[in-house]
Amino acid sequence: NNGSPQGIPTFGAPILFDFQGLGIRGMECNTNGCVIIAGAIDDTEEFALYTWSGRPEDAPILRNVDIEGLHPESVILNANDSLQSGTTVQLVSDSDQIDWYRAGRRGDRLAMNLRLFRSNIITLD
Repeated sequence: NNGSPQGIPTFGAPILFDFQGLGIRGMECNTNGCVIIAGAIDDTEEFALYTWSGRPEDAPILRNVDIEGLHPESVILNANDSLQSGTTVQLVSDSDQIDWYRAGRRGDRLAMNLRLFRSNIITLD
């Protein structure tokens, strides 16, 4: 309602996904569905990328993409991306483990204004 809600908001039933022990780290949707980044809830480097139709009755689909060495936390999705094989999406990765300035300090040990992220374009299988 353009910032003027009427009445009390209500929520539908929760939607549960099986990401094999991983949790949602990032999700971006457009009119064609959603891209979901799943990752470990601890410091292990386990990540997976899923696409989902956005319909509660549909399960997310695990995509076979090479994200080894990345720590994806967010996805940038264009408004008209189809989410079909061959579509490219942009992942934004945490770079806490990288010594960006070659000063013997990982990114997570730097002052906030010196921390960096990296971006990678990947193609959906």
